Amino acid sequence: SSDVCSSDLKSFFGCSNYPSCDFVSWQKPINKKCETCDSNYLLEKVTKDLIKYVCPSCKAETLP
Repeated sequence: SSDVCSSDLKSFFGCSNYPSCDFVSWQKPINKKCETCDSNYLLEKVTKDLIKYVCPSCKAETLP
């Protein structure tokens, strides 16, 4: 995935084949399988207090 800017200058993550590929995410994709549902990747969710990984499919949360 790569960091790209949308038309309003907010960064998002897209496939290296963007815009041919339609994968986009506001959160950084992490190359790690979900232990709950075997999704191929997790999303990094950053808050002011902590960083956690969230599965886009089943919403399971883990700490890095």
